[in-house]
Amino acid sequence: MRRGVRRYKGFQAVCLAGYTNAGKSSLMERMTGEEVLIADRMFSTLDITTRRIGPSKVLLTDTIGFFRDLPPFLVESFRNTLQDVFTADLVVLVVDSSEPIPIIKDKVMAVRDVLGRGLMAGELIVALNKIDQGRDNLAEAMMVVRDALEPMCTLGVSALTGEGIDALIAIIDSYFRPPITVNVAMRNDAGAASEVSWLYDSFFVESVEYGDDVKVAFRCASDEVDRVTERLRSLPGTKWVSTATDAVDDS
Repeated sequence: MRRGVRRYKGFQAVCLAGYTNAGKSSLMERMTGEEVLIADRMFSTLDITTRRIGPSKVLLTDTIGFFRDLPPFLVESFRNTLQDVFTADLVVLVVDSSEPIPIIKDKVMAVRDVLGRGLMAGELIVALNKIDQGRDNLAEAMMVVRDALEPMCTLGVSALTGEGIDALIAIIDSYFRPPITVNVAMRNDAGAASEVSWLYDSFFVESVEYGDDVKVAFRCASDEVDRVTERLRSLPGTKWVSTATDAVDDS
């Protein structure tokens, strides 16, 4: 599903990337609750696999695994197989935290070279998998990852035991669900159709109801509220606009 179509239908795309045997497919199975092909061999994931994370509108895609010592003449071809990574709304890089630090560093640097450091800035989460095999390397591995890739978040997980999976899903959910909910009702006409399309392209749309009026509920960041509500209120077909902020749990 292309990015524009995904957004119009209210879906967001998260892509799993990482080296072969880092546990991407196992992590996908744990996160989605659906069975996927898991094999301890190179290129076991050749076909792109996409699953939905629970009842959310987040689509999780598993990609072909990276591997070391790729011949130079294959680098560009391999890069071309990663279009799902380049077009994803969010990338989760899966790293095997049980490996020695020098190997982790080599692999992370190779990922940076293939995908491009600037490309993933602000759109990358790193999941250090296999923490069930030990945590001796975890803190140092996190430092290596942060220095090389500058991800928005780094956390330890275990696809085997499920540890850290709920936290990872919560981080993904919060990324796509800004804290401000905006509700708007507009006269059902061509102008409303245009605005609904714009809202899908620009924000996280939670629901759309069609009747005599078009009622849309969507989420946006706090620094966007004034701009978007002013725009909506200025439209001739707008009936009303309201906003609400998620409650903060201080317990």
